[in-house]
Amino acid sequence: MPVDVTMLDAMLGTFRNMLKECRDKNLAGDDFIQMEAILNRMEQLGQEMNDVVLSPVS
Repeated sequence: MPVDVTMLDAMLGTFRNMLKECRDKNLAGDDFIQMEAILNRMEQLGQEMNDVVLSPVS
């Protein structure tokens, strides 16, 4: 089951914005490609995993 969209947006929003800024500035290179691949993997994991559980601290 995927992570709730609201929670996923909160976790990945900063990284999405950073990637968009890099694209807007036409940045490229190995580091950019790696950053994009890592973000894509995080997005994929967010769609697969449901281990983020909000529960009260005991």
